[in-house]
Amino acid sequence: MLLKNGNIIITPSGIPYDSLKEEDLVICDQNGNVVSGKQKPSSELKMHITIYKNRHDIRAVIHTHSLYASVASSTLKEVPIITEDAAMVLGNKIKVTNYKSPGTQDLANEVSRCLKDTNATIIANHGQVGIGQTMEEALFASIMCEKTSKIYILNQI
Repeated sequence: MLLKNGNIIITPSGIPYDSLKEEDLVICDQNGNVVSGKQKPSSELKMHITIYKNRHDIRAVIHTHSLYASVASSTLKEVPIITEDAAMVLGNKIKVTNYKSPGTQDLANEVSRCLKDTNATIIANHGQVGIGQTMEEALFASIMCEKTSKIYILNQI
């Protein structure tokens, strides 16, 4: 989450989400330097920073490895929007990025490019990202990305 002072709150690397505690969260500046926290920040910190730098209209980024978006990430180039609720949040399609190595600036740039005009994208062979003005909006974008991926994949069977 982007704080008002420009710093970022991010989850740590290597700690399962179901065991995270508030004190495990890491605060970094826009250059990736740890400002507060005892843990190592997520390996996708560059991606979060790049998204915030390129989308001044958002303050929250959620990166997940949800099942159906992950399936889509390894088999599709895009996922068409099927439902009205997803269209209102995501536009007319969900782009799947070109493959880039995890944790790299190349991946960060590619994800940011695909988020230029939408609130979610699927990361090739990786997972997905949802963004929004609030954590709730970013979560809803991620949920709509997963729901749309699921409906599309199940319709192909």
